[in-house]
Amino acid sequence: MFLRLLLVLFLGFFTTRLTLQVLGDEKFGIYNIVGGIIAIFAIISMPVRDSIQRFFNVEFSQEKCTPGVVFHTSIRLIWAMVLLITILYETIGIFLINYIIVYPEEETLAVNVIFQLSVLSNLFGFIALPHVALLFARENMGIPALCEIITAFIKIGLLYFIPLVPVDVLIPYAAIFLLINVGLFVFYHIYCHNKYPECFDNNNIDRTLKRNMLGFSGWTFLESVAGIALTYLSNVFINIFGGVLYNTAYGISKQLQNAVVSFASNVLKASDPQITSSTATNNFSYRDQLVMTTAKISFLGVSFAYIIFHFDGAFLLDLWLDVVPQYAFSFCDLTLLATVFASISLPFRTLIMATGKIKGYFITYGIVSLLSMVLMYIVLNLNYPILSVMYIITISSVLMFVASVLFSSHLAGLRIMFVVKNLLLSLLTLIIVGIVYLLSKSIVRSEFLGIGFAIILSTTALIIVGYMLAFNETEKIKFKQIVSKLKINK
Repeated sequence: MFLRLLLVLFLGFFTTRLTLQVLGDEKFGIYNIVGGIIAIFAIISMPVRDSIQRFFNVEFSQEKCTPGVVFHTSIRLIWAMVLLITILYETIGIFLINYIIVYPEEETLAVNVIFQLSVLSNLFGFIALPHVALLFARENMGIPALCEIITAFIKIGLLYFIPLVPVDVLIPYAAIFLLINVGLFVFYHIYCHNKYPECFDNNNIDRTLKRNMLGFSGWTFLESVAGIALTYLSNVFINIFGGVLYNTAYGISKQLQNAVVSFASNVLKASDPQITSSTATNNFSYRDQLVMTTAKISFLGVSFAYIIFHFDGAFLLDLWLDVVPQYAFSFCDLTLLATVFASISLPFRTLIMATGKIKGYFITYGIVSLLSMVLMYIVLNLNYPILSVMYIITISSVLMFVASVLFSSHLAGLRIMFVVKNLLLSLLTLIIVGIVYLLSKSIVRSEFLGIGFAIILSTTALIIVGYMLAFNETEKIKFKQIVSKLKINK
């Protein structure tokens, strides 16, 4: 999983560099703000996605419904959501694109075309959700991971052909994503039909299950609205008060964030079904250990990335992008800091979702996000720097991390001192690793070689110190088993 992740990270960074070269700063910012509008209305799909995945995991572990009933019930729910989303895109979305968003007038046609292409792309990604949920519920994570790698290569290949197309480069760029999402949907449908034919045997649905999915989606909808609004309305605020070049810097920071978050997401995807199923079967000891292990790995991995970027991000951005957009380093640095806390929250959120008692947590998330957005608007109106938006996002991430731990304790009985002890040991590990990084970098005079040497040495320190300090006995045994398997395979 980690080897696949490293490859995807490399491909993601290279793709961003190539995209920035092909589109340029201004067009990259335009596409980023259009993507923000698409994401705002995708809030309806996010709670349904989480609800479907949760019910796939629970129903398959408890075996209350047949796989076919669960699958077709989710399909029926998805198509209802597709109709609703399409209506919102073609009414409010069109209005925002043509009357609210700021961009050069000569790009009006291109912006409208890429908006429609992006709408179709998003819808195809949406209708593929039940197939992906089925794969994860069956713990068949290899297929989505393989698809991620293949589509990354396809995207890179197609990017080289964009300058040859005699239209605005934004249009073929948006068409690439549509082509990829259509291809993914077709592949997932064919693969799942052949691999899990029991899910396609009949078209029966369970209306009670459908109501439960919708009820669960209701509260997750609040979280999705708050999360997307905080992320993408902040992008709109940046556009209105700062302009397209600030959107470009913000877009670069989101690309970097997505690459780093993929680490935490991959770790969570491996444990998500087991956290949910162990909660459903009352195996609380195993569940709590799994939640904490996932949180620690995410904390150590994402924080290590932040340490490297905080001290040498300017050089790495220059190496990555060749021509670095203005404000990019400051946006990226604060985005990564916010990502540290957001990533640690993920396993605790999964635990809260597994209990089914999600009302209080999601209301809290909504309140924090709403207050953050109001504060953003106030400080920007008072002519504070645009970067103030990123400070507010970081603070909100810290608050939601604290909330996720408190709600996990209240709803699932997770001991707070157990969490605090493990995270403090992980923090101590990171402090030692940070010192090793800074000391080892000063040994080599060349900046490039010095950073490379420091990364290698501090990675080694992370593994050794993490094993000795942050891992408990159960995790050490598991680590030894993994090393033994690697030696045998070698």
